[in-house]
Amino acid sequence: MLRSGGLSAKALSRCVRGICSNLSPPQLSQWWFSRDRSRVSRLVISHRGACGTSTEHTLAGYEEACEYGGDFIEFDIISTRDHQLIVMHDVVMQKSTNIALIDKFRSRYVHHRPVPGWDGDPQGFSGWFACDFTYPEIQTLNAQQPIPGRSSGRHDPNRFLQVPLFVDAVRLVERQRQRLNRSDGGPGLFIETKRSFWHREHLGCPLEEKLVQIVRENFGGPVCIISFEEQSLRRIASLAPEWPRVKCVSDFASGAQHGVPIDELLVNDSLLDKKLKHISTFAHGIAPWKDDLLEDPTSILRPNRLVQLAHEANLRVTPYTFRSDLEFLHPAYKGNAAAEYVRFFELGVDGVITDFTSHAVHAREYWRGKVPLCV
Repeated sequence: MLRSGGLSAKALSRCVRGICSNLSPPQLSQWWFSRDRSRVSRLVISHRGACGTSTEHTLAGYEEACEYGGDFIEFDIISTRDHQLIVMHDVVMQKSTNIALIDKFRSRYVHHRPVPGWDGDPQGFSGWFACDFTYPEIQTLNAQQPIPGRSSGRHDPNRFLQVPLFVDAVRLVERQRQRLNRSDGGPGLFIETKRSFWHREHLGCPLEEKLVQIVRENFGGPVCIISFEEQSLRRIASLAPEWPRVKCVSDFASGAQHGVPIDELLVNDSLLDKKLKHISTFAHGIAPWKDDLLEDPTSILRPNRLVQLAHEANLRVTPYTFRSDLEFLHPAYKGNAAAEYVRFFELGVDGVITDFTSHAVHAREYWRGKVPLCV
């Protein structure tokens, strides 16, 4: 169950359709390098497509996110056994597909496999690993919503949805980009390299080289790369130095960043400043967990030191993940997701990574004074 200012995603899309290309920041390809902090500069990044209102990481969901006005469309990329890049959040497939129901694949369940991770990421998984399956095998699976209660999209709920190849997703966004003909060049690609070290060292699959080739051959718009892994971003910097890079810093409460407890970082300006300045040597932005910026929405809104110090280090701040579902929305917002976006815009963040693109676009335009709240 979800609300955003009292409107459904479909009603909100009617509110925002047609205004996005006129109000988005100029030239998204240069946005990450700019110091513009004005109200016109806030981005909406569509997390896993329009996954709040359509099945995540499907072509239908990416198309919907483009239509709803996402400035960047986010992809998580992993590899299959035959080294095809596919778009899927986890390296195991049981949450986002129906593989657990397929008898012929039952014996290929792995009870535990170590998978190196960084900055609070889990260090291993159990399940059906995509790297153990060829893409023709994965094509037989039906993509599904991992969060119960969410819509599977505007299409027939019984319709079969394939897990897409990364190249097909890129080509779809390029077609939408040309059709929309936005003045800022968007929507762009916001690509997360998942478990890059593991893919390279244990599977022999260099994610960065493969994704750079695919994007350069199939996409003409703005591109940004995000990763938990510093070395992945540094590798992208050598392969495609013109592409901006974002360091995902995970849930600050989940562990340590380079050996320093996160709660200590957040109260120690000198340590936090040192970390952010280090990140600025290889990235142009950070993506923190949103609750680490504003843990208690009932408190008086004060300047946020993480945002301030990141800006001083010339880093953009784009927190994740904004969700309109009532089970995820803090009670302080009283079921109105637009209020959460506005509060974070007032906090000074440069953009939001959201499951509900149309809700975020509507809240941004309301905050800019361009549209009514629509309640």
